[in-house]
Amino acid sequence: MRVYIKIAKAIADIARYIVEVAIVVIMLLTVADVLMRLIFNHPILGVSEYSQMLMAIILLAAGYTAMQDGHIKVDLVMNKLSEKVQKIFTIIASLLAAIIGGLIASRTYVEVARGIREHQTYVSLGIVKWPFYLMFALAMTVMTLSAVAIIFEKIIELREEDKGGAEHE
Repeated sequence: MRVYIKIAKAIADIARYIVEVAIVVIMLLTVADVLMRLIFNHPILGVSEYSQMLMAIILLAAGYTAMQDGHIKVDLVMNKLSEKVQKIFTIIASLLAAIIGGLIASRTYVEVARGIREHQTYVSLGIVKWPFYLMFALAMTVMTLSAVAIIFEKIIELREEDKGGAEHE
């Protein structure tokens, strides 16, 4: 289990770097579009479609954020519970996230195959859509792998607490 956790963290870290590049590209593209419109009264064709394509890449950050425990959550009730109960709730929430992420990923892989088969393209640019569907599917896969890694981490922590608690008795 620990090897799986290390692999999932490494994948999430790689995804983070890809997302950082995508965010910079979106930012530069948007600034360039605004300047082109302002200075030359001629915006860059398809900027909104390029931004949509890059947004699929940005979703890769979901797995990294989960591994860093960075998702927004309400601790109002959870902080009043014991650490063990908090870990159990984290396992349950991560299990649900893994199931939902896995279902979304599997369905999106079907859409990737359909996009390839039907040669779907963006209207104004004529760029094929399936690579961006694939990025979304990969993002959901990374999120699912991260959720499973979190489940493993919490199970290991609970086991170690139980062993430590049994030794102190």
